[in-house]
Amino acid sequence: MSGIIFIIGMSGTGKTAWGRRIAERFHIPFKDIDEHIEATQQKRIAQIFNEVSEAGFRKMESEALRFIITHNAPPLIISCGGGTPVDPDNLKLMKEHGILVYLRANISTILNNLDGQMAERPMLTNGVIHPAARLRELYEKRKKVYEQADYTFQVEDLSVDDFSLVAGLV
Repeated sequence: MSGIIFIIGMSGTGKTAWGRRIAERFHIPFKDIDEHIEATQQKRIAQIFNEVSEAGFRKMESEALRFIITHNAPPLIISCGGGTPVDPDNLKLMKEHGILVYLRANISTILNNLDGQMAERPMLTNGVIHPAARLRELYEKRKKVYEQADYTFQVEDLSVDDFSLVAGLV
């Protein structure tokens, strides 16, 4: 095990916020895949989706994952995009390099967390169905992948101390 904690889960579960908290509490460096993509492309995720479609974005996401893994020494915490582990190659790479932590949340919690941010979440604003229905649809598609994580935490009941065991493994 190389000492990387990969935080996975649906958009709006707080992967970035929890990743930062855990990093600060346990003095472990933190990286966010979406922030890396935005910094390298100098564009917001929503703009990238509009310009290169989901397939183009997923390619960038895979490249960012590989870059972060290879250019940062462990221990490390990486907040992944909601779709990052859905790519079998990404999932395999993450499992080879560390521990997967799945942040699970109720749909109502996710919608509350994303209140006012829907325009920044292109996977939820496809314009065809309501964001809550889209969330449920995406969750059903991704659930089996997320459930392959080494640890699962329910966001509504989560505290930084819950990560003590996981942080001790890196």
